[in-house]
Amino acid sequence: MPKKPKPSTPESEAQLQLDFGEVIKTARVRSRDELIAFQDYDPVERTADYMQRAVQFEAAWDSTIKKAREELMGLDPRELYLGFIKDLYQKTTQNAARSARFAHLLELVAVRGLGMSRDQIRIDKPAKGGTRWRVFINEKSIAAHLNQAK
Repeated sequence: MPKKPKPSTPESEAQLQLDFGEVIKTARVRSRDELIAFQDYDPVERTADYMQRAVQFEAAWDSTIKKAREELMGLDPRELYLGFIKDLYQKTTQNAARSARFAHLLELVAVRGLGMSRDQIRIDKPAKGGTRWRVFINEKSIAAHLNQAK
């Protein structure tokens, strides 16, 4: 089978060659004083600003994690697992592009992690050449299984 010819690109879209030596020859290197005069640049002030923003982000992150932890402590973990399984079920059956990943995660959590049987959850791979995953869940049986776990 003959090779396909490479598509030709118009002159306006052709990539220019980058000659680093030529760029260096034409570049103008400014001194520190010129740079400061050119754009109110103070490296110490810029570093301090950066560090202050980093501390603010870290404080916001810590407070967000703390708030999420406190809210999760008030929820029933069985309901969280059931909601997670139902969400993965929907994503697996609706999102063809990432269905394989969702199905694998669903299998890891429900079947391997929580020990559910094939009667409670069944994951069928797509037919050869297909993309549609089939997932069957028995929500009542899953809820009963989660309520048995201690």
